[in-house]
Amino acid sequence: MYNEITLMFKKLVSNIPFNPSLIEQIPEYRASLRKELKLRVIGLSFLVIAFLAQLFISLFPAQPTLAKSPNDLIYGGFSSKAQAQTDCNNNLHGFQEILAYYTISCSDINSTNNAAITTASFHKKIYSLNRLAYGQSPESLVNINNHSYWLRPIWKGNGLDSVSLQALSGVTTTGLHYYILYNSGDIAFVGQPIFSTGCIHNCPELSLSVRDFQSDNANNTKVIPSEEILYTLVASNPTKKTINNFTIGTNFSNALAYSKPTNLYGGTIKNGVVSWPVTSIRSGQTVAKTVAFTVDNPVNKTPLSSTDPNYFNLKMTTTYGNTIVLNLPWSLTKYIELKINNGSLSMLKIYSLIISFLLVLFAAYFVCRNLLILKELKKLKEDYLNGGKN
Repeated sequence: MYNEITLMFKKLVSNIPFNPSLIEQIPEYRASLRKELKLRVIGLSFLVIAFLAQLFISLFPAQPTLAKSPNDLIYGGFSSKAQAQTDCNNNLHGFQEILAYYTISCSDINSTNNAAITTASFHKKIYSLNRLAYGQSPESLVNINNHSYWLRPIWKGNGLDSVSLQALSGVTTTGLHYYILYNSGDIAFVGQPIFSTGCIHNCPELSLSVRDFQSDNANNTKVIPSEEILYTLVASNPTKKTINNFTIGTNFSNALAYSKPTNLYGGTIKNGVVSWPVTSIRSGQTVAKTVAFTVDNPVNKTPLSSTDPNYFNLKMTTTYGNTIVLNLPWSLTKYIELKINNGSLSMLKIYSLIISFLLVLFAAYFVCRNLLILKELKKLKEDYLNGGKN
């Protein structure tokens, strides 16, 4: 189109000295150019709007909207040091017991300072304590007052990569440097603290399996809406002594994000933890418990948690000795959200912005070219009407 306009313009201008009557064609030619200019301005406007929208989304990406996750030590976190101390005094969600395990008292919170850390701070050597297990390495079980918690690098389950996390910073009487995160109440440490974790003596062997109507081993397979899945928790006693007062159970909160329990087979559920009455396991004995869940229909589309990128990530992750992962069907919007979250689309966003900017420049060039030709035609006609005096 550009070559046609240019050739027509050059042809008209070069032939006017030999055929002055061509001056009369200028108004008609200018009218055509104006129509073409309107279309190009409209096209340029759409390109500019699209580019600005894309630029805005890139500079201010959508943030996860769910501030509350069952992985948090304090659901929804806290807003001030005073609130954190109040939550501790009230032993909210067992918070006081957790702090006491690490020799941190509620009064110690008052002497903490505000700080900001990222998931990559201290060469990614910050470990945080969480309620849910994800089977990541390294990840260790911590048993506090018969409740299971999980200690792992903060960048593998607490905050989004490179996100700045606001925290209360303090040091215990034993010299242990700790952080209490505002957004989740999770406790984080520089380096992995040395405390007794999990079972040490006379311990059972734990295992978890899952099956559905498609397979007896559904681990790492895709489940479909309304499908029933059966988890089996197994505890075996390989020792020569009877294990007394043992409770079979685990936290299904991650699975509950996308399913509902349909049969607990004698178990009970509280705060996402399914458990059965205390039992004794004799030497060489194996005890198995089963629980049934039905996958939600439709699949939950809630955005990622702002405190836990492993929650609402279209995976049902459960750990009991070993880790079971079930995958949910993907939607386009969820796929884009997850890819942006893990950085896979970062370069694609940059290339897309560059291409969009070049398209805007390309369209703007032709709009300017049209305006210039219209201006030259107007001046050309005025010159000839004035007898070439201008």
